[in-house]
Amino acid sequence: MSLESALVKKLHKYCAENDIWNLNIKDHNLNGTPDRLLLTREGRYIWLELKREDRSGRVSPIQIYRHDEMRGYKAEVYVVSSMDEIKRIINDK
Repeated sequence: MSLESALVKKLHKYCAENDIWNLNIKDHNLNGTPDRLLLTREGRYIWLELKREDRSGRVSPIQIYRHDEMRGYKAEVYVVSSMDEIKRIINDK
């Protein structure tokens, strides 16, 4: 199992336990779109770009461009590599 897929499994479990929608985004017509969209009961839409837990993954130039573009629309976009980071983002109201 890759290190990124291990993070995905932890994210699935955490979201299921905390009543958070966890959507896998597979829009191949818009390169650079983050991997996941979380929807919380508090009305937050949190976009996550998941990287390997050993922090060896890189954010590509198109991802940087797309994330900045999304932030221009007031979207919450984060690059994460651990559940601790994800929990901090979700619990930061």
